[in-house]
Amino acid sequence: RAIDNLLAVEVPDGLLEVRVAVGRFVYADPAIEALTPAGKHMVRLGPENARRVQEKLQEISFLLNLPTPG
Repeated sequence: RAIDNLLAVEVPDGLLEVRVAVGRFVYADPAIEALTPAGKHMVRLGPENARRVQEKLQEISFLLNLPTPG
């Protein structure tokens, strides 16, 4: 499930707007702010690095013969 969840994260291109909350920053986009902590980490990797990680996760999933989601 962890691999499936990380593969499902749609990492946006470009800069993301953040806002100051009490003692921390939050994403202005509610869809990104609603992601799991692991999903937010994928977003913080940036588009290029996140795609590399997702490609590797797909490879691992295939090698482990895991069922494809959906």
